[in-house]
Amino acid sequence: MFKPVSLPPVVAAVALLAVMTVCASTSASANDALGRHPTGFTKEELAKYDGRDPELPILLSIKKNVFDVSGGAKFYGKGGSYNMLAGKEVTRAVALWSLNEEDFTDDVSDLSKEQLENFEETYNSVYKAKYPIVGHFISSHDEL
Repeated sequence: MFKPVSLPPVVAAVALLAVMTVCASTSASANDALGRHPTGFTKEELAKYDGRDPELPILLSIKKNVFDVSGGAKFYGKGGSYNMLAGKEVTRAVALWSLNEEDFTDDVSDLSKEQLENFEETYNSVYKAKYPIVGHFISSHDEL
C-alpha cells in the first residue's frame, strides 16, 4: 500500500508543516460536517462516511480510532484505490496490507510480532501523522 520515502530534513520539515496545516483544517471541517464533537461510531454509523456522499467527510477506523481521511480523498474517496477501506474498521487490513473484505476488522490477535511492529510503524507514520482522529469505533463486542 505505502512505500517509505527518505527526504532531506528541510523538505521533510516543510512537508510535515503542510500536512499539519491540512490536518488541522480537515479536523475542524469533519467535526462541522459530523455536527458534533468527536464521539463513538458503530459499524452502521461509520459506513455512512465511505466517500459516496460528497457532503460528508471520509472516515475509517484503525485501532478503534476513527480518522478523517478526507485529505486523502483521491485515495479514499469514490473511485480511489483505497476507497474500499472507507467507512469501515480496517485495523487488520492495514496491518496485513490487504484489501480483502475479510480483513476489514479490528482483530489482529493471530498476527506475528513482526507484523504487529510493522503495523505500528505504518499506523504512526501514515495515519496518526497525516489524519485527524474524530472519534472512536464501537465494535459489536464492546459495551455501549
